[in-house]
Amino acid sequence: MMKTNKKLNIICIALSIIVILYCLTSAIQQISNDKKYYKDYVVKNELGKQVNLDDKQIFNLYDSLIDYIDTGDETLIKDNFNNREVLHMKDVHQLFNLNKQINKASMLVFYLFILMNFIIILYKEKSKTLTEKDLNIFSEKTKLVKNYILVLIGAMLILAIFIASDFSKYFIKFHELFFDNDLWVLNPETDIMIRMLPEDYFMKMASRIAFSFISKLAIIIIILMGLSYLAKRRRNV
Repeated sequence: MMKTNKKLNIICIALSIIVILYCLTSAIQQISNDKKYYKDYVVKNELGKQVNLDDKQIFNLYDSLIDYIDTGDETLIKDNFNNREVLHMKDVHQLFNLNKQINKASMLVFYLFILMNFIIILYKEKSKTLTEKDLNIFSEKTKLVKNYILVLIGAMLILAIFIASDFSKYFIKFHELFFDNDLWVLNPETDIMIRMLPEDYFMKMASRIAFSFISKLAIIIIILMGLSYLAKRRRNV
């Protein structure tokens, strides 16, 4: 059993956080862009009656919001929503753009980590300089990253339980944390956005994001376990 040094621990903790960010931002992008789910929600909950629009009109409004979040093109929403709603959507667009940038950066770092380690091992194997220590280090890295990911998942599950216990409270805290103004405080009497996007929809969306997030992490954990196993087998050859 190799002794894990401090530097390796720090690297693996950092990488596990990067993997968490990659899976979380990927899940947010995937679920937030799922127009079909929203349309199913509208039909199932008869949202048209509450918004005083037919389903097709609501679908078109929602499509314009999702397209705006992706492009930032105000012409998509300014004719359908009032000034306060448009200003709030500018903030939302910036938040999703940040999510997209974090997703790209974390994905790049994670795949570079895997690729570089494979290249080093293949190069050393070809040059006949591959040692048991090299394989031990690779196996230890993958095992540590997997273990730290599991620890972080545990912490996030505890947080998720707190959020689920009072979603309304933490939904408000989320907005207070990520927005530096009160534009997100909309009036159902004057702002159609809050009527077509009720809190219940966001609660169900958060559950779907959590499921997608865990699923993506599970795949990466299986990959890491497989890499660690292959390194051990190669070491024992």
